[in-house]
Parts: sequence; C-alpha cells; structure tokens
Amino acid sequence: MRFLACIVSVLSLFVASFQSALTASTLEAAGLRAVRGAHFDHVLDFGAANEDAAKPGLPKPIAHVPNVDVAVIQLDPKGKVVVCANVLLSRDYPEGLIVPVSLDRGAASVRFRRWDIARWNGGVFNPGELMPVTTKGWTNHPPLKENEDIVPGRTNVSFQFMAPYPASLFKLLVAFQVMRMVDSGSLTLKTAYTFSIPNQAAQTRSVWAWLDPIITESDNRATQALLQLLHRHSRIETLNREYDELGLQTLQINGTRSEDGRNWQTDRIQYDRL
Repeated sequence: MRFLACIVSVLSLFVASFQSALTASTLEAAGLRAVRGAHFDHVLDFGAANEDAAKPGLPKPIAHVPNVDVAVIQLDPKGKVVVCANVLLSRDYPEGLIVPVSLDRGAASVRFRRWDIARWNGGVFNPGELMPVTTKGWTNHPPLKENEDIVPGRTNVSFQFMAPYPASLFKLLVAFQVMRMVDSGSLTLKTAYTFSIPNQAAQTRSVWAWLDPIITESDNRATQALLQLLHRHSRIETLNREYDELGLQTLQINGTRSEDGRNWQTDRIQYDRL
C-alpha cells in the first residue's frame, strides 16, 4: 500500500493568556478536540515520490493520518507559563493522543524518532512508479534502532512518535541563535557579513539584512548565509546544547555544511514540540 510521500507536517504552538488558569485536563481536552476537528484523515494522497513525478497520480484518501504534534502553552497576564499540554496524531494514534508533559522534563514518555521517508512510504519509490524498489516497515523490517531516536535513553517509554521534517520552520532556530549572539555582544545587527561559496559571487550584507528575509520571506539563501555564519563562530553546537539544557532536545540542527550552509537533511533537523 502506498502512503503519503509529501508529509503534512504541522507543529502548532498556541499561547493563551487568562486571568484564571485553565486546568491541564481542560487544556488537553481542548487540544485533542482541535486535532480531531481538523480532520487530517481527509488529506489526499497523490502517491509516493509524486513530487518528482512528471505526472502525479490521481488523488486518493490518505492511507494513514499525517504525523502531527500540537504543543499548547498557557501564559498568565505576566507572561509566566501556567499550564501546558501535548497532543500527538499519527498512524499509531489515529484518533489523537494526549501525552503527559511537564515544564521541566517535557514529553518524557515519548520516544521521538527521526523522520524516515522510506518508513513513512513503506519503501523507496522511483518517480512515477507504483511499486517500491525496496520495502521498509513502520517499526519493523528492519526493527527500530537506537540511532533513529532523537532523544537517547527512551527505548522503553510508553509512546513513540516519528517527528516530521519541519521544512522552513527550522529557520526560526537559526534566527534565534543569531539574536542570542547579538544579545551577548558577539555581533550587532549592523555587523557586515560576507556570504561566499565556490563558483558564486560573494555577497555582503548587514546581519539584519540577512535576518529579515528569513523571517519575512523564508529566504533560503539568507538562511544559508546565517548558517555559515553560525558554523564559523562554532554556534551550531551551542544552539543544540542550549536547547538540550532547556529540556528541548527535539529542537536540533545537525548535518548542515559549514562551507555553504546547505545539506538540510530530513532526519538531521528537528523542530518538534516546544
């Protein structure tokens, strides 16, 4: 059976502020209703590898709901976190699942797995072909291994979830770390940075002129430039360590190249659960 190749990945962060706090159970129930009300089971599937096919297949109802992780945070009038909730949706939990979440340990009962398009599709497909070249199971053939885990040490926890590739959402992590450098005085928004890669003309802009199009236009070249800047200042390691120390191990940027800021691999960049 063919599965959806171009995954609908959704990470929603809702921030609410009330005079009186909702209880965790009320917030969780509201999150679950929202996920179910979105009717992700109505997503259409154009076939595996359709993004590379000259002529996409005819749409069919999706075989499995997409992987969706909804994190909900409620703030009080002073901006302090009052309560939080987490709801997962996947083929393992097609009706949605409320998972325990705490501010200090996050969703510690979830084994977060790296995105694997072959596991999602049921194998590797050539563009436009109906049958896979090789097959791969959701959790078997081959069995899950520890190197597929985003957060180590959770092999025997209650739940599992394959974190969807975040696409351009990961650019927020880049922007955040650049602003951390500004806050620390390592650079300013007016600091000039020259983005240079082989066989292309170098381009010099202020940090702000690189940063702005990332936020406003999701600009890939600007993202490359600031990833290169972070690499040259050894700040990629800092970025991952700081999120880890905050208990946000599922926010990571790994595997990008220092030479050009590219190599955005779907199993190496995570932006799952805030």
